[in-house]
Amino acid sequence: TPACRQRLVDQANEIVHGQVRLFSGEPRPLRLAVPGRQGHWSFARLQPENPHDPVESDVKLVWETGRFGWAITLARAYYLTGDENYARLFWSYSEAFTAANPPNQGLHWFSGQEVALRLIALSFALHLLAGSRHTTSARLEKLTWYLAAHAERIPATISYARAQNNNPLLSEGAGLYTAAVLLPAHPSAESWREEGWHAVHQVLQTQFAEDGAYVQHSTNYHRL
Repeated sequence: TPACRQRLVDQANEIVHGQVRLFSGEPRPLRLAVPGRQGHWSFARLQPENPHDPVESDVKLVWETGRFGWAITLARAYYLTGDENYARLFWSYSEAFTAANPPNQGLHWFSGQEVALRLIALSFALHLLAGSRHTTSARLEKLTWYLAAHAERIPATISYARAQNNNPLLSEGAGLYTAAVLLPAHPSAESWREEGWHAVHQVLQTQFAEDGAYVQHSTNYHRL
């Protein structure tokens, strides 16, 4: 509807100006780098420069930015309006995130679920941005490499997701399957597809009651 379209454009314009709504809250600065020194993800810890800043001191807010919901908003706005500025900013912000969070370095690589959700979001956005003049072959090549690194990261801790027996296994399975579809020529594509399918299938068989209720008794998780 026109109202929905305008709401999307308004949110995209906020992102253009460096603001993002985390968990549908009030606009906050879009921060693509994690405060503090970031080593390998297995040793990464939140090190806020300003402990009184909730975006720096709450890992959920840090991770929400890394899930790339803002990227989907920019991509949708470009697809609906054809405004190249949205595509330009998608690439600019994405490249800044990549530079600040290289593969396997820092908190944005700590959780397999967070990695999977970012992979899915980027895959979705790329399809909407395919026609942009800013989506160059060089950029696609670099982002393809980055997405492959995401898929390679997930299996390292998917056994932990299985042990939890809740939504992370579904996210990680879907992430692996998405990577296999997006990167079919990758040497690991078939193993990603197989492991992703088995993970999703396990969730469907073990995490839902006969009446359809989910194992996590939360309306948010039921909706997910």
